[in-house]
Amino acid sequence: KREYLLVTTFRSSRYQTSRLMPFSNELCGELNSLKALVAESERDLESTERALENSEQNISKYEQQVAELSQGFEFYQETKCFINDYSKLLSLKIDSIEQVENEIYALFQKRCDDVRNLR
Repeated sequence: KREYLLVTTFRSSRYQTSRLMPFSNELCGELNSLKALVAESERDLESTERALENSEQNISKYEQQVAELSQGFEFYQETKCFINDYSKLLSLKIDSIEQVENEIYALFQKRCDDVRNLR
C-alpha cells in the first residue's frame, strides 16, 4: 500500500493549491514503524490501565481487611490481658486457698484427736 502526503503550496498570496505526493519507500517504512510503535503503546496503556484498576480494587479490599483484622487483634490483646490478670489473681488466691485448706485440715485433725481422747 502506498502512502500519500497532502502537500499545500502557495503560488501567490491569493491562491492556494494542494496535491497528494507519494512518500518515498524509506519514509513509508519509517511511518509504518511509528504506527506499529503507537499501536504497541496503546496496548501497553490499556494493559496498564487494567492493572491500575485491579490494584485500586485490591487496595480497597485490603483496607477493609485491615479494619476487620485490627478489631480482631484488639479483641486478642484484651483477651490476653484478661488471661494474664486472671492467672496472677489465681496465683495469689491459690496460696490463700491452700492456707485455708491446711487450717481446715488441722482443725479437722484436732477434732478427730479430741474425739479419740474422749473415748
